[in-house]
Amino acid sequence: MDSFFPLARSSAKDPIPAGTLDAIHARDLAGVVIEGVFDADELQRGVEGIKRSTELSPHSFSPRFEAYSYGEILDHSGADRTLYHNEAALITRLVTESFGEPLVQLLGASLGALAAPRPLRSPRSASGVAYAPFTVRSYPEGGLIPPHCELEQLRRDPYADPLPQIRADTLLSFLVMVSAPEDGGDLVGYDLDQGDPRVPEVYSDRSVLHSIRNGFAHERIALCTGDLLVFDAGRHFHQILPVVGSRARWTLGGFMAPSRDRSEWFSWS
Repeated sequence: MDSFFPLARSSAKDPIPAGTLDAIHARDLAGVVIEGVFDADELQRGVEGIKRSTELSPHSFSPRFEAYSYGEILDHSGADRTLYHNEAALITRLVTESFGEPLVQLLGASLGALAAPRPLRSPRSASGVAYAPFTVRSYPEGGLIPPHCELEQLRRDPYADPLPQIRADTLLSFLVMVSAPEDGGDLVGYDLDQGDPRVPEVYSDRSVLHSIRNGFAHERIALCTGDLLVFDAGRHFHQILPVVGSRARWTLGGFMAPSRDRSEWFSWS
C-alpha cells in the first residue's frame, strides 16, 4: 500500500486482524472496509422503521446543504447537552427496534474486534450519563457534506466532558452503508490534514461544495450496502459528494478515539 490513503479491504467471512484500530492510529493504515457485514434486507427494514417513527425528528446539518441526522450528533449539540443525552437513549432504542438487536450486536462485535486487543466502550459524561453509540444519517438527492476534518470538533463546547478522556490526536469515523444511493454520494478522502497551510483555502472557498477539490490528491472510497468502514477522519480532510438519483444515501455511524493512556478505545456519536 503505497497510496497516501492505505485502505485495507476484507470480506465479512475473513477474520478481523487484532490491532486494526491501533494500526490506523499509528498511520500504518488510513482505514479499513469490511464488505458485506450486514444483510441488505435487515438494513432496509431498519430505514423504514426510522422513517416511520414519530418520536424522533431529523436534525439538519446545515442550511447550506442537505444532510440529516436522526439522533443529535454530539458536535452539533452546543454547550447544553440535555437534548443530546435525551436523544442518545432514544436513538439507541429506535435503532435496536428498527434494525433488530442482532444487527446492533453484530456492529458492536465488529467494532470490538477491530479495537482488540484493547477493550471498546462508550465514554461517560461528568454526571455519568452515556453518550449515543451511533446516529443515523440521511442524504437525499443532491445531499452532500463539504470538505472537513473531524479533529476540528474537539475544540468545541460539546467535547468538554469527553476530551479529557480521549487522545486529541486521532478521531476515527465508523459507518455502516445502510443504503447506497443509485449514483453519487461517494466518500472522498484528501491528502490534507489540519497542519497543512492550505487549510484556510479549503474552508474559505465554498464554491466547490458539489465537486472534488482540484489540486489535492484524493481517494474515492467505494462502499456498497452492508459494508462497514472505519477511517481516520481526524487526519484526512474528506467530503461526501452529491447524491444522484431518488434513492437516498443512509448510514449508521459515529466516532472512535483511544483513551489518553491508550489502554482502551471509546466510541460515540
